[in-house]
Amino acid sequence: MNLITWYFDVEYLRKNLETEEITTQGKTPMQLSTILKLFRLPAGRYLLKILGEEVLADDSGEAIYFTSVPQDAFLVSIYLRGALEKFNQEIATKTWFVEFLQKYVYPPEIRRIPDPRLREVPIEELRREYLLECPDVKGYVFDVTFGKILSPVVFKLKGEKVFICSELYFADKGNILNPKRVVIEGDAGSLSRAFLKMGEETLKSLVELGELLPPGAWKEPLAEYIEVLNTFRKFSLSLVRGKRT
Repeated sequence: MNLITWYFDVEYLRKNLETEEITTQGKTPMQLSTILKLFRLPAGRYLLKILGEEVLADDSGEAIYFTSVPQDAFLVSIYLRGALEKFNQEIATKTWFVEFLQKYVYPPEIRRIPDPRLREVPIEELRREYLLECPDVKGYVFDVTFGKILSPVVFKLKGEKVFICSELYFADKGNILNPKRVVIEGDAGSLSRAFLKMGEETLKSLVELGELLPPGAWKEPLAEYIEVLNTFRKFSLSLVRGKRT
């Protein structure tokens, strides 16, 4: 069984970018949030299985934004190496990264952006924010969404093991959505390598999709974002290589 199985309908995005009439007006570079709609995958066009268990696709009808997929895959790979603090020191707190966030992620009226450092959060905080129940997971955890904004996937590193929790919603015969809790235990090192591979392959797809965009105000922010993702990739890859040596 594959550690991770994923499907993101890149061909659907490709056809949309080739056929959609995209305005090229404006010279000021857009913020990344403005171009998210170009990479929106509706329900039924994505899935992610970890150790055979689905953690994203359900009957909720929630779309995902493909731009977040390679980013979160790299960040999970980094977390599973126990390297959040190293990431913060070498990337998150650097001037170039903070300037990228100020220019393309946060509104210009925000003079002081939130602390960009990655950190674990108390599971209770996620329970309040998302109504998420993970009774077998306690303490501080790391969460990502893979672009599915209302449904985080929670990771809890414990030694060489990782516990993963997700809550999905499936319709019964009366079309009432009922929660299904998924809790998975796996080897952190093996899953770190698997998420790195997922990040690399989905980043390659994002680069190819970006090349389909006509000249316009979205080109610069997307190119800068891809450069940031490449930095994440190189950092994650260095952790894997360092482990082997």
